[in-house]
Amino acid sequence: MSGTTIVTIGLGGTSNITTSGTYELDVTGIGTANIQGPGTTGTPISVAVVGLLGAGLVFTTDISNGASEILNPVAGLSLIDNFNIGENASGSILGDGTLELGSKLLGVTLAQDINFFGTDNKLILDPGLNIQLLDSLHNFAAGDTIELKGISTATHATFVPGLLGGGTVELLNAGGTDVGNIVLSNGSYSPNEFQVTPDPNGGVDLTVCFLEGTRLLGLHGDIAVEDMEPGDRLITNSGAMRPVRWVGKRVIDAERHPRPETVWPIRIEAGAIDHGLPERTLYLSPDHALYLDGRLIPAKALVNGRSIVQEKRRHIAYYHVELETHDILLAESLPVESYLETGNRNFFENGGGAMVLHPNMAQAMREAKGCAPFAETGKEVAAIRARIMARLPAPARTSDCGLRAMAGGAALRVTCIDPLTYWIALPEEGADVVLASRSMVPAEQDASVEDRRRLGLDVGELAVESAGAIGAIALDDPALSTGWHATEGTHRWTDGLGVIPASLLGDATALIVRLQALASYPVEAGSGAARPAKPVSTHHLTAS
Repeated sequence: MSGTTIVTIGLGGTSNITTSGTYELDVTGIGTANIQGPGTTGTPISVAVVGLLGAGLVFTTDISNGASEILNPVAGLSLIDNFNIGENASGSILGDGTLELGSKLLGVTLAQDINFFGTDNKLILDPGLNIQLLDSLHNFAAGDTIELKGISTATHATFVPGLLGGGTVELLNAGGTDVGNIVLSNGSYSPNEFQVTPDPNGGVDLTVCFLEGTRLLGLHGDIAVEDMEPGDRLITNSGAMRPVRWVGKRVIDAERHPRPETVWPIRIEAGAIDHGLPERTLYLSPDHALYLDGRLIPAKALVNGRSIVQEKRRHIAYYHVELETHDILLAESLPVESYLETGNRNFFENGGGAMVLHPNMAQAMREAKGCAPFAETGKEVAAIRARIMARLPAPARTSDCGLRAMAGGAALRVTCIDPLTYWIALPEEGADVVLASRSMVPAEQDASVEDRRRLGLDVGELAVESAGAIGAIALDDPALSTGWHATEGTHRWTDGLGVIPASLLGDATALIVRLQALASYPVEAGSGAARPAKPVSTHHLTAS
């Protein structure tokens, strides 16, 4: 086929596809096709696979980091094999992969395994395809999407658990008639945990909201937050019985928020705070406070990157429960605050007035009106953070920054001159260069530190080499913006993906990067980390 690139994958081999185009995969044995994009720093990779030559044996396709594959082979197939969406061939969890099963797959009767890894992954089923192909999906989670182009009548979904984990998502129309089923091989979900929304392509999107299933301790046992109504009686941390006054709810599209980091949820793993606290994985909004050591501590102040993590999510559903006065509730046995009215009631869809789109979630009135002292920084918070970190095994660390350089989606040759100096060969045609490296957050390494920036390379000097001459690039040059923190005198940090615009490189043949100092990075950051365990049962509570 004209304009088609044939990629040969030998026995046990791996072929890396990093540029957009039309491809035929010549699979002569068990092998892997690795389709990996540039992430957020470059143009996404779109790969159209129109042929599978000699694909009689099992092979795996990895799709990640801003890459998408449209599998639409000209020749008929009866089987499609293993897909890892969000993971690359080396096992690194990168997320942000898309797999589209094209309409030419009408003859396919079986899809073996489709796995989701990381976040923001998408699986698309084109019109005409049998939805029963989606009968072996693994690790589908919040932030992931299944787009069904051929199903436009579905309005909602319900989940029916399986006997051995996982279960079936039943898609229903407005009249309650079943219009299709999707089988999830693992995971634990609440019956109403899935959201169905119209898609611009004429079908529907299925996502996991993680908005339901959280249990608050009530007078007659645990009550799921989505089932709670005014008048229900809850048991507070002090042992008192208090009636529910109001339950607020709000669904947020973080992509439309001017500061999404203020609404992305904080995930608190089971047992992260203390033994059995929380009992199950718990999600809170960044400003929702936990009651620890006699103080109200916002969840965002406890993030350690391991047992307490902020997750980037597009669709987030937040609940909050108000009592007659501010008090401490038990969510999955963990003491957390009830809703405190400080002028943000109209943040919620049922707040009774015109809904505020982007409220201030911090609320300065909390210190004056709260049921306990409020603290976000200071020695008391540092002590709590240290105690939580002490519950974790010591992480493996390295001073190797893992520097890679890319331009136009292609890798550049990087030579390490010494531990602090790197020489990078530049492409003949000018292009922005991305300095990709391991990264770390100081506050996640040392409980006494409050620096929550993500730091990559501690750059002391940048220079270009052209015709044997060396020229400096000023670290405070305004063109250094994407992926760079503010200059700190003699050095400047990247965030792990620092971009050097082509305008600063001119006709140079090489870029020289000299580091100010070596940093200490967690080995898990950036390569081959163990896959994170999926939450057993989660919810969102928002800050008052």
